[in-house]
Amino acid sequence: MTKRRLTRLSGSIIAAFGSALLLSSAVWAQQTAGSINGRANSAKDVAIESAEIGLSRKYPVGADGTFSVGQLPPGTYRVTATLANGRTETRTVTVVPGQGSTVDFAELQQVVVTGARNRAIDIKSVETTTTLSKERLDEIPVVKDITAVTMLAPTATMGDSRIGQTGSRNGNVPSLGGASAAENAYYINGFNVTNILNGVARNEIPFEGLAEVQIKTGGYGAEFGRSLGGVIAVTTKRGTNEWKGGVSVSVSPKSLRSSSYYYSN
Repeated sequence: MTKRRLTRLSGSIIAAFGSALLLSSAVWAQQTAGSINGRANSAKDVAIESAEIGLSRKYPVGADGTFSVGQLPPGTYRVTATLANGRTETRTVTVVPGQGSTVDFAELQQVVVTGARNRAIDIKSVETTTTLSKERLDEIPVVKDITAVTMLAPTATMGDSRIGQTGSRNGNVPSLGGASAAENAYYINGFNVTNILNGVARNEIPFEGLAEVQIKTGGYGAEFGRSLGGVIAVTTKRGTNEWKGGVSVSVSPKSLRSSSYYYSN
């Protein structure tokens, strides 16, 4: 093989390897935004508005009457559709990271309610995810600790107490999907904060700074790599255009704690 052929072959290998790196870089990114999908048959466009972050945009409706809006920051949005007769209809929807929310403006002649209202299911995702917002956590009597919140998800059990984390109130980390407690991954706003040495420790933020906690126990994408058990993804609060404040008090009286006695043989 001549020197010129070797040079061309090396250049082709380098180009192919570079293309593979570019493709992989487009895949390995964590989802910190959500989307809104829906149907508005008799509308030309829909308006998306969020007063909290000052976002206001218009998106066209396709010929088949569907629309899709991606890369939206988590929060509450007002979706307004202007129908062909000039009448407007508005829906309020909550966007969560990595999931799609459904809004339907289909015209109905009659609506019959026969049961309780269920949460819409995102049929475009195969993830098994438990999402807990700060509002929901305030309603649940749970210890102000990420491990305690993770234990609310299906298949979550407390890991071996010998595999623990310094500073955790529970003393150890959870086991997800029957895997080892050292096979989980922890993310804060899409950034991997798992301890690379032992896989069990993680960086934590103040509990009052949580906006949402997602516990992924199966079906999640390759962007959440190096985890065989599950993924605990935390989204922090972000600033808005409104002034807000609050007070939180946590009390652990010693009189309500249980006592343990150990007797040796």
